[in-house]
Amino acid sequence: MQTAIITTVRFPRTLENTLTSIRDAGCEKGPVVFEDMIQDGCYRHWKFAVAQMLQAFPDESQFLICEDDCEFSSGLFAYLPAAGEGDIYSPYCAAPNPGEFGFCGWVKIHPRRLYGALCLLMHRKTIERFLRCNLMKDSPNGTDVAIRKFCMQEQVAFHVHSPSLVKHTGEVSVVNKGVSCNEHFRQCQAFAGEISVDKGAKSIWHRS
Repeated sequence: MQTAIITTVRFPRTLENTLTSIRDAGCEKGPVVFEDMIQDGCYRHWKFAVAQMLQAFPDESQFLICEDDCEFSSGLFAYLPAAGEGDIYSPYCAAPNPGEFGFCGWVKIHPRRLYGALCLLMHRKTIERFLRCNLMKDSPNGTDVAIRKFCMQEQVAFHVHSPSLVKHTGEVSVVNKGVSCNEHFRQCQAFAGEISVDKGAKSIWHRS
């Protein structure tokens, strides 16, 4: 699995903490950092990053693409599944409520509920299909909106984990300037500080 992080100008900077956290979570390949120096927009930059990753790693089939303000569960990379061509997995998603599914694990949700997903595990062929669809060609923002449209159009299953395996650490949205992330449901409600294949999730963090 190859990993990439997309970043842009933000204050305070969160990238350094994200890099430390993702390595502590077991990331062994990369991560490759793509910095949006001209602030072209989150979605355009995300599309650029995934296209570049496909070219840079032609023999790799799995890609995890994250934003630059994340904290990752300890043990995350050993726990991640293999994404098939018909599935996308998000270790982070703000939509589900804690305890909603009554168990700890991956669950498929309707694509309309993936609002705020900022960490996506995708198969190479799924990314290739997405890029061919050319959804929201001129939009600077709304990666989650484009993924939602793609999943519904192409019948791709979208999975999240309960509780979240990634915590969104950014407090102010770079998409909606000056707006707090909680106002736009960009904070998960429950975060697994530690996850393992044998013991499941531990150290649950609840949003205040």
